[in-house]
Amino acid sequence: MNEGEILKLAKEADKDDMPGAAVELFSRLWASGVDRGSIKFRLAENLRQLGRLNECETVLNSIEEVPPQKRWLFALSWGQLYMEKGHFARAEMKFRESVQRNPGSTIPWIYLASSLAKQERIQEAFKELTKALNAKGDLDEVYFNLGLFMRYLRDYAAARDLLKNALAITPDYEGAQTALRDVEFCLRHSAQQ
Repeated sequence: MNEGEILKLAKEADKDDMPGAAVELFSRLWASGVDRGSIKFRLAENLRQLGRLNECETVLNSIEEVPPQKRWLFALSWGQLYMEKGHFARAEMKFRESVQRNPGSTIPWIYLASSLAKQERIQEAFKELTKALNAKGDLDEVYFNLGLFMRYLRDYAAARDLLKNALAITPDYEGAQTALRDVEFCLRHSAQQ
């Protein structure tokens, strides 16, 4: 196979959520001397999906130049790596960088809030995530996470409303359905006491 065929197969494997195949193909391209940042980035992302975190970090460190429009994504990738390694404060810094570079997307806000929640800074996570309500992307995910934060804080009425907002966007969202049942149970039982 030539370089173009390998690249095509690698992109298909990446798109089809086949990280093992993607790693093999992107690695082959890199080993053959193809030194493009986009190939290394996709290789790193797929290594992270496989749990090969140290290799992912090595590949990310090898990327020398990131186009300005992709810097938010690069910071997000570092944040995800740090989250998986359990370095939540470092992840938070990278997610804040990602938010700063792309505040109009829900994605970095969701990850930032998650890193704050992992540090048990739930009120701050809620405050930051509410900023994503004006962004583009997965608003159902934003409402879902806001609902979970309110459930954590035992504000079950607010949690119920936020989870219903998530379900209004995606009616078959199983996680939101389950959390809503839990919150409604808590509301019934706290009202009886």
